[in-house]
Amino acid sequence: MSLDTLTIKDFRNIESLELKLSPGFNQITGPNGAGKTSILEAIYVLSRGRSFRSSDVRHQIRRQQPFFEVTARTDDNKVIGMRKSGSQVVVRFNQQPVTRLSEIAEHLPVFAITPNSHQLLEGVPDIRRRFLDWGLFHVEHSYWKQIQLYNRILKQRNAALKMRDESARHWDQQLIDSAATITSLRDSFIEKINLEFQSVVSQLMGEMKVNLSYSPGWDSKHLQLLEALNNKLSLDQERGFTSVGPHRCDLKITNNNRSIKDTLSRGQQKVVAIALIVAQVVYISSVSQKRPVLLIDDIPSELDSKHLQSLISFLDRVDAQKVITSVQPVKELEEYESLLFHVEHGTS
Repeated sequence: MSLDTLTIKDFRNIESLELKLSPGFNQITGPNGAGKTSILEAIYVLSRGRSFRSSDVRHQIRRQQPFFEVTARTDDNKVIGMRKSGSQVVVRFNQQPVTRLSEIAEHLPVFAITPNSHQLLEGVPDIRRRFLDWGLFHVEHSYWKQIQLYNRILKQRNAALKMRDESARHWDQQLIDSAATITSLRDSFIEKINLEFQSVVSQLMGEMKVNLSYSPGWDSKHLQLLEALNNKLSLDQERGFTSVGPHRCDLKITNNNRSIKDTLSRGQQKVVAIALIVAQVVYISSVSQKRPVLLIDDIPSELDSKHLQSLISFLDRVDAQKVITSVQPVKELEEYESLLFHVEHGTS
């Protein structure tokens, strides 16, 4: 589905705003501080329940107001609404209360490219694990339950480790069985998304060779997970947590078998991060019945004109809704059909 109408009230500096969006390209322009990024953030929060800017909901609510409201009507006439205060969140889907935010995420897959997207490459592994989890959530129905099961087993094993006795071994086989399923799903997902990633990288960076691979969270080339758990048992008992397993996995991104952090410039790394996010959007769009929403914040500051033209040309062929912010209209979008909105002081 695509967003047809978006209504925002008392979110950041936005008092009240309504946009009628295109299913394709949408440009939101205006001076810095006008509320452009806040519009993207509101869409993101509606889908994921959290912000890509700040985890403190008090920063999202307009000053001296008790709550914010974000409502979206989709192109198939479904209505999603969220009201959030400092202590309570109320979400409705077609006028019915929603108890799990993942229910909204299932219907509204939202992805964001922001000035901080380079953290996908430079940041801690947990950022890349969330990237994998979010992608698999949309294409593999069993994945989320498997993650929840694994986390329950892991919690029990960690509790046993803190007792510093052999009781942790009781959970090893259950952990291994769950880990095997998760690792298999992640391996398959990365193999498939890598094909899309190569296509996007080729479009944006020419012949440069960048590759994705999966590190499962232990030295799987030389050890079975049971061996790895046994080898780390004494250390894990001292620390009180399990140090190997899928919860320690990582997504490796290399150029000529070397980390791109060692071989590519900061600008090239930004392009690779954008390509990785776009690849996930392309794959989800192609294998599911979902139509993703791609948010791109302040894109001219992230890419030069050549890369920007290549990206927009590529995105024009992707079955996704695109919402792009910039201070001025993006000249590289002039030859493509798009809707243009101008925002000042939180209104359009």
